[in-house]
Amino acid sequence: MLRLRQKLEPDPANPRYFLTMHGSGYKFTPTDSGLTSEKVMPPAWRLMARLRLRTQLLVGTLLIICALLASLLVIVRHIVRAEIADGVQQSTDASLHAFENVQHERDLELSRTAALMAEVPPLIAVLTTQHATHDSRRLGTFLEAGR
Repeated sequence: MLRLRQKLEPDPANPRYFLTMHGSGYKFTPTDSGLTSEKVMPPAWRLMARLRLRTQLLVGTLLIICALLASLLVIVRHIVRAEIADGVQQSTDASLHAFENVQHERDLELSRTAALMAEVPPLIAVLTTQHATHDSRRLGTFLEAGR
């Protein structure tokens, strides 16, 4: 208030335009000197000056509620984004774990198959040898019977 009086009052020590109202605040009193509320106050303040005190309190309360609501919405958005990110991370971790389990099972099956395939050539050799021996006995028996 001191700065306003220094800038706008002709004698800041004896104010004529910005009066102190003990117990309620300050009062602006324009005079014929050309100093009016339209020239001193910003447009939003001019509107508020025309409204009744009750309306000013309601408008102020409404502005505070809007600011609190906006802050609350920002906080909720932050919390929801954090929860979604956690859910995506958990789902990704679960999918990765399942993929690793499938990969491990596949590797086990491949190693079992490789172990079985490693046993196939000796088994074929044994079967071929046994089969050939059996066939040669049959052939020998057939040849002896034909004589």
